[in-house]
This record gives sequence, structure tokens and C-alpha cells, in this order.
Amino acid sequence: MQGPLGEELPDVTCGLGHYTWFERKRADDNTVRWVPHHCTICVVDIEPGITMFPGVFLARRRGLFGRLGGGWLSTGTRRKVELESALLHERRELWVQRSQDDLLLRELFSPSFVSWLAEHPLEPCFEYRAGTLVVYQERKLEDAGHLGWLLDATRVIAGRLASEVAEAGSGRAA
Repeated sequence: MQGPLGEELPDVTCGLGHYTWFERKRADDNTVRWVPHHCTICVVDIEPGITMFPGVFLARRRGLFGRLGGGWLSTGTRRKVELESALLHERRELWVQRSQDDLLLRELFSPSFVSWLAEHPLEPCFEYRAGTLVVYQERKLEDAGHLGWLLDATRVIAGRLASEVAEAGSGRAA
């Protein structure tokens, strides 16, 4: 589905849908099986933030032997950042491109935004890279209530990014 994100962001549209990717696993007997991973995603283009935020990834925290980002998020060119929220830290991990400006990142993750992320009932994850924001859940959301929460989460996250981009743009023009 595609449509406007909301009245707060009148010029912003989003795409909402289910996405499935497959992970190839090899068993002890050398047989190969493909394991599906289902996600519900909401995608928004916010191109003006490309240079300010080259890559920001808030993913579900994995166990000791788990893999970050469901297996699709490589950490080779990224660094881990810890935010000042024990609750958020318990549940999720923040990774950014190594070139990310720390001051801009701290402004994006204001205390109120971090608190909102930590307390949101869906525990939304997101990636912002190459001007595209993807807010996701690592499961299929099929009821209107949960899809509404995902759209609301996308609206808040997109609004936060757009606000920081606009603020930096107006500060540079002055």
C-alpha cells in the first residue's frame, strides 16, 4: 500500500507492506534449507538527510550468539553507539556508519525521542540510509491496530529526521 504519511508531514508519502527474505542454512548432513524471515515494513524517502545521516540502524538486540538485524545488517563499516537509556539498551542496538557526525546523531536522538523509542509498544526498529527510511517489525503485522502503530511510529521517526534536516538547513542558510 502507498499513501500519505499524515497531516503532520503533508508532502511525505510512505509505502507499507510485508517483506520476506530467505536465509540459506546448511545442516550437519550438508543439506541446504531456506529459512524465511517475515517483516512488515514502512518505507519513506527523506533524501535531504543523506549527507547528515549516512547510515543509522536501530535494530533489535540479539543474544550472545544471535546476529544483528536478522542477519542482513553487516557491521563491518559501522560502529556501535550507546544511548543514555537502560530500557532502550536492553532491547535494541544502535549502529551508525563510521563517518557519522556524533553531534548530529545526539541531536537526532534527543532524550524525548529516546524515551519514546524505549516505551513504544511495538518496539520499532529502523534503518535510514541513502535517503530512505525503513521502519520495520521482524514479523507480519496483519491487524489494523498494529499496522496503525507502525504507521504512527514511522510518522514520528520520519518527523524527527525531517526536523533535524530542516533545522540544519535553516542554520546553514543564516
